Amino acid sequence: MRILTKVTDDDFLQENFLEKIPSIAAEALANSDRVEALKDVIGDYLLPVVVRNLGWSETGINLAAKAVLVEMMEKGYVTQFQAEVKVCPAILALQNQLDVNTSAITLMSKFIRLLGKDIAERILMKRFIELCSSHLFYVRKLAAWQFGHYCAIVGSKVYEESLLPCYLALCEDDMWTVRKACAEVITFVSCVCPSELRKSLLAPAFGKLLRDKSKWVRISACQTLGGFIATFADPPSTKIAYDISGDLVLMNLEGDYFIQPPCKDGFSNVVTMEEAFMASSTEDGYLHYYDDLEKGACNEVTDLDSSELGGRPKSCAYNSGAFVEALVAFNDLKLDGYTTEAGCSKENGNANSKIETETKNELDGDLLAYNQHNYWYISPPELDLNELELTTDGGDQGDLNESSEDVVICHAQKLPTKIELGSDEIELLDDRPNSVQPCSDNKGDNLDNIVSDNGNVSSSTTNEIKGPTQTIVPQYLIDSFLSMANLSGRPHGNDMSVHCAYSMPAVISTLGREYWPLVKDTVRALACHLSYRIRRSVASSLCPLAVILGSEIASEDLSPLFVDFLADLDEVVRIGVLNNLFDFLHLVTPQKRDSFAGKLGILTRMNSIWNWRFLQTFAEQLTRCVHLFSPADVAKWLGCMYAPSLLCEKVAEVRLAAIVLVSEVLKRTNADLTLSAKLLTLLSKKYAHGTKWRMRQTFVLLCTEILKREALSPQDFASAETGMLSDLLELSWDPVVNIRLGVANCIVKHLITNDYFVSNHLDALSEVLRRYEADKERDVRMAVVDAV
Repeated sequence: MRILTKVTDDDFLQENFLEKIPSIAAEALANSDRVEALKDVIGDYLLPVVVRNLGWSETGINLAAKAVLVEMMEKGYVTQFQAEVKVCPAILALQNQLDVNTSAITLMSKFIRLLGKDIAERILMKRFIELCSSHLFYVRKLAAWQFGHYCAIVGSKVYEESLLPCYLALCEDDMWTVRKACAEVITFVSCVCPSELRKSLLAPAFGKLLRDKSKWVRISACQTLGGFIATFADPPSTKIAYDISGDLVLMNLEGDYFIQPPCKDGFSNVVTMEEAFMASSTEDGYLHYYDDLEKGACNEVTDLDSSELGGRPKSCAYNSGAFVEALVAFNDLKLDGYTTEAGCSKENGNANSKIETETKNELDGDLLAYNQHNYWYISPPELDLNELELTTDGGDQGDLNESSEDVVICHAQKLPTKIELGSDEIELLDDRPNSVQPCSDNKGDNLDNIVSDNGNVSSSTTNEIKGPTQTIVPQYLIDSFLSMANLSGRPHGNDMSVHCAYSMPAVISTLGREYWPLVKDTVRALACHLSYRIRRSVASSLCPLAVILGSEIASEDLSPLFVDFLADLDEVVRIGVLNNLFDFLHLVTPQKRDSFAGKLGILTRMNSIWNWRFLQTFAEQLTRCVHLFSPADVAKWLGCMYAPSLLCEKVAEVRLAAIVLVSEVLKRTNADLTLSAKLLTLLSKKYAHGTKWRMRQTFVLLCTEILKREALSPQDFASAETGMLSDLLELSWDPVVNIRLGVANCIVKHLITNDYFVSNHLDALSEVLRRYEADKERDVRMAVVDAV
C-alpha cells in the first residue's frame, strides 16, 4: 500500500489511481477476514489519499477525488467515525480557501445526507451559518442554494433557531443574485417549516421577493410560487427526498417527483462576471461589465466541477486568489452615477432604461424574424401622441411608466377587443403585448410588477379575483399565482404561464374543491392560451384535476375543456388528452360520459393519421373505455365508426391494437348480436373476403383473439349468423403462407382444444389439419405436427 500511495505523487497517474480506489476498497473489505492487515487499509491509506486530493488545482484530479469520496461514502466503505475525524476536517479546511475551490460549499452539502443528522448539527452547521454571512456575495449565493440539503437533515429545533433566521436574512440581502437563490429554494425551506411560522414569516418574506426590485428575482419567485403554495397543504402532501443520483427533489405521497419545468430566464445570452473580468482589466472593461450586470447579467463565480456534485452548472472556473481580490475590490468600486446594487441609480435611471430598451428591441427584432408564430402578431397602428392627454408630475421613471400606461390604455380602447384594466396606476411593462389573447376570462394582473422592470407594487387588481374567502394560503400568494396566467405578450409572460399551468393541480389540491371558484376562470384562460406548451400542461392535468374536484365539478367545468382539447390544432395537446382518456371518462358522470362517445373520433381527424403511435394509443384507450359506455353506444361508435379505420392501418402495431378493440366490442355486445350485426358483416365482407392479403390475415388474427378472450361463445362463433368459423375454414386454402400459418395456429390452440368444436366440427377441422400436414411450407407443417 505504501508503494501504491507513492503513485499519487505522479500527476499523470494520480487521476487514474483515484478512479481505482473504490475497487481496491471493495477487495480489501472482502478479504479482510482472511488477511488481518487489510482491515485498516481504507482508513490508513486509501481515505487519506482521496482526502488529500480534494481541492487540487488540477480540475480532473479534483473531480475524481470528489466522485470517489461520494462513492465510498454511499457504499459504506467509510465509517461514521472516519468521516467525522478525517473527511469533515478536510472539507472544513477547503471552506477557508474559497478562492481556490468554491465548490467546497456544494461538496459539504452533498455529504450532509451521508454523514447524518448528528454530525451535520455538531460539525457542519456552524460553518454553514458563517458562510451565509460571508462578505463575498457569491459565497452567500452558493450557501443559499444549499439550504434544502440542510433543511432535509437537521432537526426542528436547529431549523427554527438557526436555519430559518439565516434564510430570512438572506432574503433581504443587498445582492440580487443572493435573493434569487433564496427564491429558488423556498419550497425546500417551506417543506419542513411549521405551519405557523410558514404563514407568519416565510410567506411575507416570499411576498417581498415577488415584489423585488430585480426582475430576475421576481421571475425566479414566480417560478417557485406554485410549489411554495403546495407546501401549505394540511396534512402535508409533499416532502423533501433524494433521487437516484443523490439530487434534492420534492416527492408527493405517491412517491412521484416534482420537477420544475425548464424556463429560459435570459441569462444564456449575457456575458458572465468571469468573462467580463478576463476580457479587460481597464476601467472601460469594468464599465461594460457593470452595464451588463445592471441588465441582469449572471454573475456566477464558482467552479465548473460544482455541477458534478448536485450543484447547478457554472459558467467559468478560476483558480487564482488574485481574481477574488479583484472581485472584492470591484464590489467597493464606485462609478459615477452607479451603485453596487443590481438596480439602476435614480439620477441615471432614464439613461439606463433607454439603453436597455434599445438592446431589448434589437433582441426582439431578431426573435421575431425567426419566430414560427409570426401569424399571431398584429402590428398596432401608429399612435398620435398629440391626441392623448399625458399627465406627468416629474422626470422620475415611475411617472414615465404611468404616462406610458395611459398611452396603452387609450390605444386599447380603440381596438375591437376591449381590454379592461383595474386602474390607471398599473405600471407599464418592458414591452407592449404583441400577440392576440384567445381568452378574456382572466382579469388578474397582479404579476405586472413581477415581470416589469421595477418592483413597485400595484394594488389595482388585488381584489379582482372573486371567490369564496379562504384562509389556507395567504390570499396575496393566490392572487399572484392566478395572475401568472394573464401575462401573454409580456416579457417572460408565456414562461410564467407555463409554470402556472404546471403547478395548478398542486395548488388546487392544497385549496380543496370548495375553493374551485377561485381558480376556475384561470384554468379556462390557460386552456385556451395561444402557447401549445400551456395548453398541453392543462390537457395533461385534466385527470388529476378531476380526481381532486370530484365527478360533479369535472362534468360541469372540465368537460367543455376536454372537448376543446380533442379538436386542438397541436398534436402534443391531443396526446395529453389521449393519454388520460379512460381515466377522465371514468371520473365524469355517466350522463356526461355518454355524450363523449360520438366525439372521440375528432382525435384522428387531424394530422394524427400520420402518427401511428398516436393511433395505437387511441385504440388502446378505446379498448379500456369499452365498459364505460352502453352496449348500443359501443356497437355504434367504437365498433362501427372507430375500429374499422384502425383495422386497415398500414402499421402492424396499430392493427394488433385494433384487433383487441374489436374483440372487446364483440364481448361487450355478445348478449345481443343484432347490435354487432353491422360490424360482423363488415368483417366478413371487407376482411375475410378482402382482395389484399393483409386484410385476410387481420381477419385470421381477429378470430384467434376472439377465441382467446371468449368474446363470442363457441355457438355464436360457429353459427351461420356470424359466419366466423366458415370464413376461417375457407381461408385455410389461401395461397399466402402467413394466412395459412395463422389458420393453423388458431385451430391448434383454440378450436381443437374446445369441447364444443371437437363435438360438432371435428371432421372439418381434421381435414384442414391433414392437409396442412402435407403443406409445402415447413412452418405450416410444424405448426400442426403436434395436433395431428
